[in-house]
Amino acid sequence: MNELDQALYSHLNVATVTALATGGVHNTLARQGAACPYVVFQKASEEFRYLGPGTVATFLYLVKGISDQLGPAQAGSVDSRVRDRLQCGTLSVTGWTLADCRRETGVFYREGDSPGYWHAGAYYRIVLGNP
Repeated sequence: MNELDQALYSHLNVATVTALATGGVHNTLARQGAACPYVVFQKASEEFRYLGPGTVATFLYLVKGISDQLGPAQAGSVDSRVRDRLQCGTLSVTGWTLADCRRETGVFYREGDSPGYWHAGAYYRIVLGNP
């Protein structure tokens, strides 16, 4: 859903996040050559339930900080800023009403050879209603 992608980008692309994620906020993939650290968000699943004339849509998004530092601290700090913005957040999604936005399962791993990349983030369940 483009409206939700746009809302997430706008909600995360603010000074409190980008002060640490100086490489920016990216949907699905960071642009080639993007400087670390940065934020990547990506839709993992969606479910629609039709209740009479209304719709309830549930989305699961992976949102994480990525860093090229030797240790995980920088990616973890970016993740903390993201959590502060999204947990019980106030997303404004065109044509929908936000019912819930909650952090669920955390992710934390290292990718590649030294120094490699650290990933720290979580899956967020976002529930929207549309009358």
